[in-house]
Amino acid sequence: WTKHLADLYDQKKPVMKEASFLSLKEQLKRQAQKPPETWERYFIGEMGHTITHEQKVETSSGNKKTEKRSIRTRLIYVFSTADQKVCRKTRVKYTDKIAAGLVQIQNSVQNGHMKEIQAVDKRVTALYGSKAAQHYFTYQVQALTAQDLDRLPPRHPGQRKPALKFSYQYHADRAQKDAGYDGLYTICTSLS
Repeated sequence: WTKHLADLYDQKKPVMKEASFLSLKEQLKRQAQKPPETWERYFIGEMGHTITHEQKVETSSGNKKTEKRSIRTRLIYVFSTADQKVCRKTRVKYTDKIAAGLVQIQNSVQNGHMKEIQAVDKRVTALYGSKAAQHYFTYQVQALTAQDLDRLPPRHPGQRKPALKFSYQYHADRAQKDAGYDGLYTICTSLS
């Protein structure tokens, strides 16, 4: 799932119809007359789309020009209630993991264990990894000024002085926006 596909979905609003295919497990649930709230459902919608690729090519005169090539495709959007549940659990898991890691980094900075901005950035980058939940957080790290150091409470013997200030914010609106796409995925097929 990409921002481009999400934007297309929001702009075109494909009509999503309930799919007729069911897994064997879902067929058995219905045959056994299990309550409908335990059923998983799948919805499908489609739209036409054109993918354009730009490529720089050298002409016979030695100049470079941009050539565009396009292919007509069909985007098939699929919504799965089962996948929606998995996406929500995964988002909560990684959001909590990142938040806990940022608190640890903040404590390390406040206790004077981390004294270089690059070291903090490296640790945050390692914490984020490739988790989608990283987009729900922003952080700031900066060196403490002489005035900031003067305002610090007295340290106990053997306690380090911090050299940096670290803060972070969680943006719930970003997570909420992503939650609107839970359970959606796209299949792209060519029309030719």
